[in-house]
Amino acid sequence: MQVVGHPLAHVWLTTRAPDLDVFVYLERVDGSGRSTYITEGLLRASHRAPDEAPYDYLGLPYHNHYRSESEPIPAGEPIELLIDLLPTAVRFPAGSRIRVTIAFADADNFDTPVLDPAPQLQLLRDSAHPSSIQLPIGPQR
Repeated sequence: MQVVGHPLAHVWLTTRAPDLDVFVYLERVDGSGRSTYITEGLLRASHRAPDEAPYDYLGLPYHNHYRSESEPIPAGEPIELLIDLLPTAVRFPAGSRIRVTIAFADADNFDTPVLDPAPQLQLLRDSAHPSSIQLPIGPQR
């Protein structure tokens, strides 16, 4: 299978934290279990409100990141985050698997505020809150 373009993650979660940084990583796992990084995307949850892009944004979810329009996470209520990952073009050979990893900090690449105590959260994956990833499938040979 070939993935060509921007993968799109739909992440549903609940937490009592007022804000979180959410990182989504797409990885290929070979037959021996070795994982290879493919691409990633991130979003600060308080910036989750979609907006209309001021230019052609390829149909991807656009977030303006204006501080004036940010809103805290409603405590204990499910929210959905639409996170577009950086574009990629990769072939997943037969026998490999796709792994999606979700993290809430990436110390090597992003300055995430430290929350003390560390927030508890729940990723949701039920029929009412279908966390998933959409992969742009390219032409098959």
